[in-house]
Amino acid sequence: MQSAHRCLARSDFRVPGGAPKMGAMHSPSTAVRRSADLRLRGQGGPVGVRVRWPARRVLGSPPPVVVVLADPNGARVADDLLCDALCAGLGALVLHVFWGGEALERAAGALDWAADHAAELDGDPRRVLVAGRDRAAVAASALALRATDDGWPPLVGQVLVIWRACGGDREVSRASGAPPAATIVTPVGGCRCSQRLRAAGAQVTELVDPRVDPSEYPEQPFLPALTDSLRQSLT
Repeated sequence: MQSAHRCLARSDFRVPGGAPKMGAMHSPSTAVRRSADLRLRGQGGPVGVRVRWPARRVLGSPPPVVVVLADPNGARVADDLLCDALCAGLGALVLHVFWGGEALERAAGALDWAADHAAELDGDPRRVLVAGRDRAAVAASALALRATDDGWPPLVGQVLVIWRACGGDREVSRASGAPPAATIVTPVGGCRCSQRLRAAGAQVTELVDPRVDPSEYPEQPFLPALTDSLRQSLT
């Protein structure tokens, strides 16, 4: 299904013989078979996306697709650790979207594009998730709600890593149906985001770990528990 709105055109993207060829290639971590950059043309200007292909298929073929919105606060190392953990722990195809932190439409267009082209990227269009950390988690939750209202893309989950109070989750009550299942990592149980998603009918798994703040715990020790939980929910 092709989305009728928020569509981004492909740029530096070709699929000859089923093999994606995009922008600059990068040296992958041990969790990543290969990675590449692409630029998507959107209404608010180009959107950068780094694609990571998993080194192994943990949940079968084709792998699930996770669209990770970049943290606008600039915690790039923590973002990279999250993306690599999703590649390793889920065997997921991960798209890291540099949306700028202000224009939600740019992030929405990238999510739509990822769902439209998941199969071309060798991912599973039936298993698409959206993820984010802190402010990007608020944006990811908003996109999940919008997808519920619009009927596209058909997300199977949202992954929210929150270590500060989030202020954008009041939109939950506006969703026309139950939002996608949410896995939330938070330093304190019963956060407002969890409460509102549950009230809206979403299935919520809350992982409480005080070691979430990347400035204090740069190694992000909660990641194995997060990927274990997601693997169980997607099996």
